[in-house]
Amino acid sequence: MRLGYLIFILWLIAFPAISREVEKANADSLTNTILPLSWKTVGEIVFINSGVWAFDRFVMNEKFARITPSTINRNLHNDMVWDNDRFSTNLLAHPYHGNLYFNAARSNGLSYWQAFPYTLGGSLMWEYICETEPPAINDLIATTFGGMALGETAFRLSSRILDESSKGRERIIREVVATLISPVRGIKRLISGKMWAYRPYILPSPKDSHPLTWDVELGGFYLYNRSYKNKHISPYLRFDFQYGNQFEGSNIPFHHFLFNISLGMSDTQPLIQRISLTANLWSRNLGEQTKSDLLFGLFQYFNYYDSNQVGQFVEDVPLRFSETASWGPGVRLHIPQIKKIGGELEQHFYLGAILLGGSYTDYYQAIDRDYNLGSGYALKSHTRLQIGQWAEVCLGVEHYRLFTWKGYKPYELFERNLLYLNAQGDKGNVSFTVINPTLQIPFLWESKLHLDAGFYSRKSYYHHREVQRTRAITLRLGVNWEF
Repeated sequence: MRLGYLIFILWLIAFPAISREVEKANADSLTNTILPLSWKTVGEIVFINSGVWAFDRFVMNEKFARITPSTINRNLHNDMVWDNDRFSTNLLAHPYHGNLYFNAARSNGLSYWQAFPYTLGGSLMWEYICETEPPAINDLIATTFGGMALGETAFRLSSRILDESSKGRERIIREVVATLISPVRGIKRLISGKMWAYRPYILPSPKDSHPLTWDVELGGFYLYNRSYKNKHISPYLRFDFQYGNQFEGSNIPFHHFLFNISLGMSDTQPLIQRISLTANLWSRNLGEQTKSDLLFGLFQYFNYYDSNQVGQFVEDVPLRFSETASWGPGVRLHIPQIKKIGGELEQHFYLGAILLGGSYTDYYQAIDRDYNLGSGYALKSHTRLQIGQWAEVCLGVEHYRLFTWKGYKPYELFERNLLYLNAQGDKGNVSFTVINPTLQIPFLWESKLHLDAGFYSRKSYYHHREVQRTRAITLRLGVNWEF
């Protein structure tokens, strides 16, 4: 174990020097071509993977990291499978890993689309070389496309937080927060010296062209599983971000996005309970010449719900669903003045084609997996009504349908090496519906009192097993501060 820590520390020491050499070799290689070759990005992705692998192998002593030439050769000659890692690993940790590749590319001057092949390449390297387990097709999809979604969000948020014209304590706070949001970018700024370099902004600044509003909310969370009559109560912390002007048309991906993350403060439930992202890839405002806004666009989505069992039953998992790789059209309507109530109205509709998603299953249990993987579609509606200065009322409705087509035969769970089982889970389909009304009213010291309810319904249809249905209710009461 001591040798492992030594090797990992040596890697951390070597990375800055080698990165600088790669940067010198790459200085003149980037052009304005559609897919420029960035050797610097390639080198950084190799170092990201080698660093994560070294930590897994020599510090954590994970079995999957004990790679040899024979394991690499075996992976290169085997077909990809649907693996059996846990829900948070496959549908959250892998997208986060892909975000590191993506930000390596973006921080080297590559665009959203130009960063795609580097994110894909980093994922392929990890799947075929850095693990002893067979390469997984779900990991490749989640790391690449989920990584692009989380990566562009992190890149743009860190860009808005960074301010090289700031000094002193403000500068330190900005650099630390930006590094927490985008670690790869922060480390590169540290190595290059940009973290403490002063540079005045040339107007217009990013603050003018890409406004950012964000909320912090702290309160109590109540979860009730109606199917098993069990409940859970704990504190929660939520962050909401709105980047850019949501009714401004643009061809630039992530010109606007809505992002929120809910964190649970409990020993029995996951730290990350909810993540939601809706980002513009392309949009046009068709109502610019009128008093109202009507925006049509193409969007990228990332949604993640997670909970552990609430009661004594192993199958008592009320919330476990993910929309990891998904895109589709959407419409946004904004009526800025409603005279009768002295307020405004927003209405959003979205349709999503889900390439990869996951949902809890009542039957399939293999290694660490208790959920099905699949593809399908999503329908979403969000309504916001502002009533003067007195209240804001919202209603969100989401309906998902996932289809699992690659099943398994029951005897395979006992007669085969489960690493090579290659099943998406229980063959069938699942519908997952969320109804989420919220209310916000002014509170003390320019804060807002926030109350929301969540009504969740999952109905799973299995080809060779009984239909199962679960229902859950959540309540949140908290105080919200907007910045």
